Amino acid sequence: MKYNFEDQATSLRDQMEQIQQQSTKAQDYQDEAISEKSIDHISVTDVDILNLPPRSNVHDDKKKKTKWKISFLFIRFLLVLFLIIVALILTYNKWGDELLHSAEKNSEYAHPAGEKVSIVPVHMRFSDEITIQVQIDNVTTDLTGKYYTVREGDTLASIAEVYYGSTYLTTYLRDINKLETIKLYEDQQIFLPNRKKQNDID
Repeated sequence: MKYNFEDQATSLRDQMEQIQQQSTKAQDYQDEAISEKSIDHISVTDVDILNLPPRSNVHDDKKKKTKWKISFLFIRFLLVLFLIIVALILTYNKWGDELLHSAEKNSEYAHPAGEKVSIVPVHMRFSDEITIQVQIDNVTTDLTGKYYTVREGDTLASIAEVYYGSTYLTTYLRDINKLETIKLYEDQQIFLPNRKKQNDID
């Protein structure tokens, strides 16, 4: 039995020696092939696997992604701004036309540069009291009153309401001033007879 163990040990030793001889022959053959080719780059045997850096160092050297730090307050601000813009776009049909029309009106009445614009107070819209002759229904009458300078948005009815306290005199004012229509223009002069005289006529 002991003999059997020795046989196994010797056979294992012989096998190991054969493997070592084959590996040394292969190494010698590889060294000869490399020296014959005279390669410029590093060969496989020149890389020392044990001296490579650890995997964690290799991954640390890779480019790290930059993380954006955005505050929650900024995100809320952007959300509110987005909602306001959406609301403005959805309601543009309602307020957009008014805005465009008001801009057109302002451009119509815009004064060119260099033109003097004078603002007339309300009490200065009336001229001094004068007497004129007016012919209504082939009857000539002397009327005492004042000339009124029309403002934007004035109508005969609104002027009669303010000056006389009622609108029933609009046709009479149109006849006195010889107006074809009731439409008035800004800065137009309209004669307004005095209230006492007007009450006497009616």
